[in-house]
Amino acid sequence: ARHRSESGVARWGGALAWVVLALVVMFTGVIPVWRAQEAMADAREAADRSQAEAALEQAAAADRWWSEPWKGLARLRFDAAAASLDRQAIARFEAAAEEIVRRESSSAPLFAMIGDWYGTLFERSGEERWGRRAVDAYRRAVSFHPSNAYYHAQLAWYLRRTGDWAAARHEAAAALELDRHMPDVRLRLANRRLRHGRHVDTVSAERRMIELRNETTRP
Repeated sequence: ARHRSESGVARWGGALAWVVLALVVMFTGVIPVWRAQEAMADAREAADRSQAEAALEQAAAADRWWSEPWKGLARLRFDAAAASLDRQAIARFEAAAEEIVRRESSSAPLFAMIGDWYGTLFERSGEERWGRRAVDAYRRAVSFHPSNAYYHAQLAWYLRRTGDWAAARHEAAAALELDRHMPDVRLRLANRRLRHGRHVDTVSAERRMIELRNETTRP
């Protein structure tokens, strides 16, 4: 009888442990994810920018590991920063961008996106530090995807814009060499355009890289 009693206690103890585990998973995983997704839906349906930002902040707080709410916040805050060039607005944008990086620290597309954001601030303000931030971001994009000819081309362009001519020519040559081995014609530099902040170049990335590679003096 004692053995049966001990076995019953063990079974109940095991069952209780599973119940506790299920509750932990629910309250630390399932419910936060559900709340975050609900807040993201609210952000998409928001009537104005302030409502959207509040909903995105709720989503970020509900699921602290999800990067999508921070991407939404970074886009909203970037728009405000680029429009006003206000220091506080730029700081809020940068804080959101850093939160994305904390969650996607090895993402080449993320750093390319951040590079374009800083490129826009550079074009809008003319301040060299934003150009250098664009260069830094594209260097990281290249480090995570070194075979991407377009990333090298965009890095070359921002290097040129910030006055590092030798490095720009080096990256232009690398972009053209990598492009030779690109099997997908749609992704070849001849069929793509570089970004100048928010603006898209009027000629192909291939032409820009050939011009840059062949430059012997500073423009």
